Amino acid sequence: MPGMLEHLQFNCNVYDNLRKWPRTEILENNYLKIVTGEEHFLGRDAFLLGGIIPDLAVDHNLSHYKVFSRKAHGIFVPDLAAALRQMPQKKNSWPLRMGVYAHLYLDYHFLSDFLIPRYLWNLRREGRIENLATRAVYTTEEFFSAKGLYGAYGELNLAILERGLLDLELIRSLPDKAPEVGAAEMDERDERPWKERFEGYLTHRSPITNKILPVEEYLKFSAGLANRFAAEMLHIE
Repeated sequence: MPGMLEHLQFNCNVYDNLRKWPRTEILENNYLKIVTGEEHFLGRDAFLLGGIIPDLAVDHNLSHYKVFSRKAHGIFVPDLAAALRQMPQKKNSWPLRMGVYAHLYLDYHFLSDFLIPRYLWNLRREGRIENLATRAVYTTEEFFSAKGLYGAYGELNLAILERGLLDLELIRSLPDKAPEVGAAEMDERDERPWKERFEGYLTHRSPITNKILPVEEYLKFSAGLANRFAAEMLHIE
């Protein structure tokens, strides 16, 4: 699933989309007041930090509400409905809750609509994964490795950073500690500070080869999905 830079960029895009809406009023401290029949108040910092919380958790299976994908045997995706049911609805928690949900939303659609359709997943019998465009074949170990999918995330990082698609000054200005969600699966976290992890991701860059993931297509996919999520989240309590 996408890394920290991709998630931060996605949530920033969602926030920017909502900020530009004609029915949005920009308030103090980077809050947005969005009127769609009812009023929604979106705090920028809570929303952006919510976008990295599932990956800060100790147990990613729990924090991502993982279930088997119906599209590829052996691949897990977030259960979005379960996430909305189980995340607490505390007073004034909507920005943080939607930030967390945006993370799971990107993960789900990245896997279901972007990654899985590009490959033939013969994991049950042979443990082989075939790229349908190039016909390159990988073992499971080769695909889920630094030379495979995880290296491809470095290509996405490089594109995002070289093109200035993520405001690093903004991200570094966010609070040092991500707020608690009120759910053990999200709040039991790795002790390593998130900003230290973020700085580490800035060095995880790989030359763009497009062998595993087509970078340009991902960037367009992510931008379109952010616009779609911005509209959908206003109908979620």
